[in-house]
Amino acid sequence: MTAKFFDVVSVKIASIYGQSVTQTHTYSQTIPITVRPGYKGTLTVRAPVRSVHR
Repeated sequence: MTAKFFDVVSVKIASIYGQSVTQTHTYSQTIPITVRPGYKGTLTVRAPVRSVHR
């Protein structure tokens, strides 16, 4: 906010507020697969779903 009074006094007020929240979760799983020669193996991966209750 800026205010000016009669070209004599100039006032400027500024405020900044911020918040940052970072959470990291690591998941791991080992899945052995055997693929025979001449065949193709496919592994489909998807991010886990995490429920957060507050």
